[in-house]
Amino acid sequence: MLGAFLTMITGRRSDPPRGPLIIFGMLCQGIGFYLCLLYLPDDSTTTRVGTFSPTWAEPSTASILTTAFFLGLGDAMYQNQIVSLIGLIFPEEENASASFALFQFVQALAAASAFFYSVYVGLMYQLLILVVFMLVGTACFLYLEVKYAKKFPVSEES
Repeated sequence: MLGAFLTMITGRRSDPPRGPLIIFGMLCQGIGFYLCLLYLPDDSTTTRVGTFSPTWAEPSTASILTTAFFLGLGDAMYQNQIVSLIGLIFPEEENASASFALFQFVQALAAASAFFYSVYVGLMYQLLILVVFMLVGTACFLYLEVKYAKKFPVSEES
C-alpha cells in the first residue's frame, strides 16, 4: 500500500518520475536481499525439516518483518512503474492488452522457474541471481524510459 501511495503522490505531476521511483525500488529490493543474506541461513531454501546452520546475525520477528517490508515496497515500485511504462509504450487498446498479458506471462514463467530451482540452489546463489536480474532489469527499464519519454512527451493539460 505504501508503494502505491508513493507512486500516486509523485504521479500527480504532469510528468511522473518513473526513473527515480524504479531506482528507489531497486534500492529497497537491494536492502531486502541484503537482509535476507544477513538473517537467513544459506541452506534455508534446500532443507525440508528446518536448519540449525549459522547466520550472520540473529534473526528476530522484527528483522524478518523489516526484510519483508523492503521486499514488498521494492516490488510495489517495480510493478507500478513497469505497468506505467507499458501503458506509455503501447497506448492503443488492442496493443496494450496484449502487452500486459505478455508481461504477466513472462513474470509467471520466471516465478515458476524460480520455484523449481529454489529447492536445489542455496539462498546465496538465489540472491545472486536476483541481484543480477534486478540490475539488468533496472538498466533496461531506464533505457526504455529515456527512449520513449522523449518519443511520447506528456502534455501539460493531462
